Amino acid sequence: MADDINGLGGLEIFPFDPNWIRTPNTKFNVSRYFQGYPGSSNIVEELTADVPVDLDLGFLIGDKESESIVIDFFNERKGRLEKFWVKYPEQQFIVKETSNIGSTILKCYPMLGESIMRGDERIYIIMHDGDTIIKEVTNVEYSIADDATILSLNTVLDRDIEADNGNHFIIAKLLLVRFGTDTLEIIAKSNLVSTASIRFHELVKEYVDI
Repeated sequence: MADDINGLGGLEIFPFDPNWIRTPNTKFNVSRYFQGYPGSSNIVEELTADVPVDLDLGFLIGDKESESIVIDFFNERKGRLEKFWVKYPEQQFIVKETSNIGSTILKCYPMLGESIMRGDERIYIIMHDGDTIIKEVTNVEYSIADDATILSLNTVLDRDIEADNGNHFIIAKLLLVRFGTDTLEIIAKSNLVSTASIRFHELVKEYVDI
């Protein structure tokens, strides 16, 4: 089957996957403050429910053509002016109950998905046959009755998504990001192979505009 990709607003996906020899570094930017007075307990208050992610990823580049692609992609978007998509590198959702073709929900094991998504974000699914599915998530909620995190999708599934990774490898967020720094570090390992370290910053307020 062909890829099922929609709702990316004409923005590109970063063209490479991270190198798992180096563990991805993820920072969740939680905004809270402590308030306390002598003789009383401290109070923790949340400033915003949005929790943007900073990703620091390493990439293994196998040839000079790929290296040029990385450099050109970075140079076209440095200065933190251009946004694009990058795949969150680890599984965030595991399907609890098979969603059949035509369905618009994914019922997942509770993994606090409702705390990292508000709706309007995208997820990606990599299938065992190599296809990629990208869907906009319109709502995320925890169902007490099902003991599950329910992801509501904006369009119907064009195939079954089986429980417990039965026919797919990963379900995770497709992050809307900008580069988190104006510096691209590339280290040559040989005349062909090199590595790159890149930082990405999630734009949690801008999903709704795509």
